[in-house]
Amino acid sequence: MRSISSDVLVVGAGAAGISAALSAKDTGASVILIERNPVFGGEATNSSINSFCGFYTRGKNPDLAVGGVGKYILSLLKEHGFDVLPHPSKSTGNIAIHFDPEILKFIYDDLLRTSKIDFYLHTSLIKVNCENNQIISVIALDDEGPIEIVAKQYVDATGNANLTNLANLPTEWGDVNGKVQLSSLSFKLSNLPRHEILNTDLTKAIKAGKRAGIKYLKS
Repeated sequence: MRSISSDVLVVGAGAAGISAALSAKDTGASVILIERNPVFGGEATNSSINSFCGFYTRGKNPDLAVGGVGKYILSLLKEHGFDVLPHPSKSTGNIAIHFDPEILKFIYDDLLRTSKIDFYLHTSLIKVNCENNQIISVIALDDEGPIEIVAKQYVDATGNANLTNLANLPTEWGDVNGKVQLSSLSFKLSNLPRHEILNTDLTKAIKAGKRAGIKYLKS
């Protein structure tokens, strides 16, 4: 079995994992980043969730609420021609920064290539070795076989608490009542008007579809 080591191991190369890895590298630490998918970016690039939410506060005068790596990513998106200014939704008041996932892939590729972080794509976490309630190493698997990774610090950025669960560490599910946020399902529609689609527009369209006999529609 191959064996590698670093000061910090980050598991998961979505927005959070990339931010954690780059921030750790900026402190002078050696960093290993592993990702089970073939590209960096998490859901933004692997599941076509092509917008960032939470960068700006809500209200009439939105303020940028995110700095660091996130703010830098916005600047790179702007260089590629994307509008990163706040435009609150008329329906929800939320502010989303829209982008092309294919362009974001290139942005992340360039960032990681120049960062001197040791990264491994197509690499899944399969086991966590613990002693005295401390993680001492993890086992990952890529196309060449298993890899033992030893680090001083471990960051779980998997989104599903994979590292935490494999280490048998406690996790919490949902709020105090066990309720969780609804899942997001991405889809694409064509032949839509260019203006913003409001909730009232969707409700009207669904009701029209139900009157037309289209099954499984709910308003």
